[in-house]
Amino acid sequence: MQLVSRRKFSFYIGMFFVVLFYWGYGSIIFAVSLDEGTNYLMLALALFFYFMGGYTLRFYFTHTPIVRFSDEGITIRGRTYGWSRVHNVALTGKQPFRYARMRHEMDAMTIRFDDGTSLFIFDKMYRNTAPMRNRLQDRINDRTIAEEPKPEPSVNEPVISPTAQKRMMRRITLYGIAYSLGIMALVFLYSFLQVPETVTILLKIAFVLATFGGAIYFRKFITKLIRRAEEETRNGM
Repeated sequence: MQLVSRRKFSFYIGMFFVVLFYWGYGSIIFAVSLDEGTNYLMLALALFFYFMGGYTLRFYFTHTPIVRFSDEGITIRGRTYGWSRVHNVALTGKQPFRYARMRHEMDAMTIRFDDGTSLFIFDKMYRNTAPMRNRLQDRINDRTIAEEPKPEPSVNEPVISPTAQKRMMRRITLYGIAYSLGIMALVFLYSFLQVPETVTILLKIAFVLATFGGAIYFRKFITKLIRRAEEETRNGM
């Protein structure tokens, strides 16, 4: 009997709004760039947001593939691994979910094959992880381990507790929302309100500074959040 992985409905909803933001925002900037002649700086920025929308789609579908479990083995992206080729399976554990240079550890099953390939099945992305876990345990019980062993953290790798990590991700989300609303407010003022030419020039300058300045500051902002999360971990918060 074949068992097919099923992505959660929230997976599609979340990805829809993220891509809608990127492509909608890019379309607004593209329209503004053509409002009074071609503004190549704004056009490049619009293309960047189109690229990020496409990157997001590809990333999420690549990292959450449809997995089929059958009597023959495990099929991923049209490639079937026989059950004998499964080296071991970790039924629980944490695995990194990296997006745009951001790393977030999530609960996942880990399947390692004999050619060194690893498959991560993230619990938050699929709605039928329990049946998949049971199927794996039934078929290869002699090669399952309770949890994926975690390597010792290096000196430069931050040690952050799950609670502190959740706080950090929440702050990043709030920053992203505030930053996006600020940029969209500038676009709205520039595009839809009748303002004097002097104010229009100031809005253009503010838009460029806010867009690129915010992107440059984001890296420093992430570094501060990591240090704060490390401090919270040390203090047991």
